Amino acid sequence: MCIRDRKYIMQLSCYTYCVKYPNSSRDYKLPVSDKVGLFVFEPKEFSIDYNSKASLRGKIVYKEYDYDEEKFVDYIRDTIIPLLAGDEPKPKDDDPLYVYLKQFGFEYTEE
Repeated sequence: MCIRDRKYIMQLSCYTYCVKYPNSSRDYKLPVSDKVGLFVFEPKEFSIDYNSKASLRGKIVYKEYDYDEEKFVDYIRDTIIPLLAGDEPKPKDDDPLYVYLKQFGFEYTEE
């Protein structure tokens, strides 16, 4: 499974969990299956004509994934909550995202 698919699964798991366990009784509660999925556009061909009109052709496919609620809850409890509760980690000077942010004047400061 590629890293993109793992990100999709986490994102879909988050949506599924929110639908299954709404914030209040006023929110809608929906039944959830053990499968979740996405409709994805897979481009195959790009063309442009002499009038500068462009087209992108491809197909739409449905990608289905297993919903593992226990794994999702463990990930939130063991990874996300400690990350949000702890100190902000100092970025590495060679991290491309940090280099990008520094271009806009972002500076890391310890609290």
